[in-house]
Amino acid sequence: MGTQNRFKQVNGTIVSDVSSIAYTNSFSLDTMRDDVGVMFLKTGLPANKTHLTISPIVLSNSSVAAGSQCQVSGWGKTSTGVLSTELMMANVSIIQQSVCRASYGSGLVQGMLCAGYLLGGTDSCQGDSGGPLVCNDELVGIVSWGNGCAQPGYPGVYTNVSYYRNWIESRNSSAPVDFKFGFISLGFTLAMGYLF
Repeated sequence: MGTQNRFKQVNGTIVSDVSSIAYTNSFSLDTMRDDVGVMFLKTGLPANKTHLTISPIVLSNSSVAAGSQCQVSGWGKTSTGVLSTELMMANVSIIQQSVCRASYGSGLVQGMLCAGYLLGGTDSCQGDSGGPLVCNDELVGIVSWGNGCAQPGYPGVYTNVSYYRNWIESRNSSAPVDFKFGFISLGFTLAMGYLF
């Protein structure tokens, strides 16, 4: 955690083993329903919690309005089809559920939300799964799935954090106070370094 390049550790980089992973028993790889998990790390943030590249993030507790501008980040595939070495960030827009349902039909179920652009061009992609969708400094979504990457008519689909907030918080309540956790997408089990 704390580095932009996934192959280089810089001053201030934190490396931690995983002590355990909690996930929903109802996760389905076929439907991507309940694509959420909590990863408990053996090492938390430094005691003073002042770090240049790692900071806590608030879990969203309500739906975000369609049209809201948000950021998604990760080391996934770029337009060249190769996984990025550097952490990438893209601005995306929250898509109204009814519009997204018109694209994905019954594949879009409770606990999912869409972000991107109906004209395509900007999106998360393979390798970004488990990454954060952040709106106004709140964790709103977790990269989950989509139909290709940045395809017209098919915005990215995210796990809706506000829908799973109680489940996430219930996992953390049983952990020791000094434990910190990050989020993972069970479909691709890529951990991201957003900690509490």
